[in-house]
Amino acid sequence: MNLKTKQIQQEMAMGKRSIVTSWWLILALGLGGCDYISALQGKKVSCSDPTGQTLVHDIIKEQAQKHLQAYVGDDGKRRFDLANIRASVSQLQYALQSIRTSKEDPNSSKVFCEAELALTVPTKVLDDANMSLEEMGGVDSTVEETLLRYGFKKSGNAANVYQATVLYSVQPTDDGKQVYAQVDNAEDLAEGVSDVLHASMSKLMVLEAKNKEQKAQAEAEAEEIRLQQEADAAIQKEILAEEARVRGIELAEEAEQKARLKQVQEENKLYKQQLNRIWSGLDADIQAQIEGAQKAWVDEKAAACKKESLSTYGTETELEIVRLQCDSKWVQKRVREYQAAF
Repeated sequence: MNLKTKQIQQEMAMGKRSIVTSWWLILALGLGGCDYISALQGKKVSCSDPTGQTLVHDIIKEQAQKHLQAYVGDDGKRRFDLANIRASVSQLQYALQSIRTSKEDPNSSKVFCEAELALTVPTKVLDDANMSLEEMGGVDSTVEETLLRYGFKKSGNAANVYQATVLYSVQPTDDGKQVYAQVDNAEDLAEGVSDVLHASMSKLMVLEAKNKEQKAQAEAEAEEIRLQQEADAAIQKEILAEEARVRGIELAEEAEQKARLKQVQEENKLYKQQLNRIWSGLDADIQAQIEGAQKAWVDEKAAACKKESLSTYGTETELEIVRLQCDSKWVQKRVREYQAAF
């Protein structure tokens, strides 16, 4: 739940506390027609009296309107203007059903009544309110749950009708010109109505808050992605730099090995030239005598040096260096042997 919807819920609670309530409300309407006044005078008004029913409706509407007028925004101004409040309240339909007289006093003209208040909520109001309640994530997430806390139950006859017991009384004035009505549980009923209307009227504000939250979340995610990309780029840069450094070392080592190989090749060449000079200086009969041994020596030298190079771990260049160094040692030793023998 975002901060804006929390604020809306807090304002709802503050708005309710700001209303001076009482356990009963009185509303009066004048009655027209001399014949009716004359007939009414000195008699009780029944619980089913149309004027009394109208008064009950108006009391609940008036109290719901006061609740809605109490909501204020961040700037301290009313969240909803009076025209919108009245238009919103007038969208709901009220009807008293199963009207019954609960108490009568023979010494008083007041009649105590009970009835089922049928509250019809237009589909659009229901949809808007349900959407707002779900987005706000408060105690109640649906209109049905909200109204249930105030004694309303969903009617089995229609999907958008809710019923609650209303306790009221009606009484004519002494002169018979007016009728007074009191609704004992008007506060609870009106509060349920105002909660539903507040949720419905707050739809645009809730959507705006949701959009802002989604935008802020998207911006935060984009920033997180950007920072991650920068971090990845920095790591990749370090990797490339390290690869370049390693490659540089490898190239330097390769160049060094090639230079070393060339040096070893030149040394081996000189040693072989020295051995060939000694061999060329021998008499033909001596050469003929040791030619077989010389060939066997050459084969032995080649095998031994190949084995030594293959026993070494390294590049091909390094293996060739080892082989040539081995070959040079054998040649030098052979030179010393020939020099000592001949």
